[in-house]
Amino acid sequence: MAVTALMIGKTAGLNDDRLVFGSARLYDGTRFRSAAQAEDHLLAILEREPENTQVWSRLGNIYLRCDMIPKASKAFTKALELDPDDIESHHSMGEILFEKRDYKRAAEHLRRVLTLARDHRELVGVSLRDLVRNALKALAEISIRTDGEVEALPFPVVEKGGPRTRP
Repeated sequence: MAVTALMIGKTAGLNDDRLVFGSARLYDGTRFRSAAQAEDHLLAILEREPENTQVWSRLGNIYLRCDMIPKASKAFTKALELDPDDIESHHSMGEILFEKRDYKRAAEHLRRVLTLARDHRELVGVSLRDLVRNALKALAEISIRTDGEVEALPFPVVEKGGPRTRP
């Protein structure tokens, strides 16, 4: 269908930018055609509201999707400075550090996701479940890759006879 519409548009002499099959939107409903437009919009908001944790986190997401890891890390770090309980930024920093093989620091952020999830009220349903699932999966992988040196869970595992202790 898209190819047919493009062919009709070309035949009619329309520019490609007039044919839109969908549009990307930011958290505030703003439409954008490119990541650069989204970045400009979020940076403009941050000029007015430099303490807006949500916008810092969304800016980090844009950078992360564009594989601009240093900028993403800075944006998520700023979000966490403003709100140490920002579960999404902890999750994203955990992913970034996991990819860098900084397993100890990644695990700290991912464990924080798990401890925050129980009482988190802003994300619900699938979004929160996805964050928790991804954090648990990454933590298990970290534990395997470090041969148990970096523990997966943020709390002691209760086994028969009491909590497990490390030698």
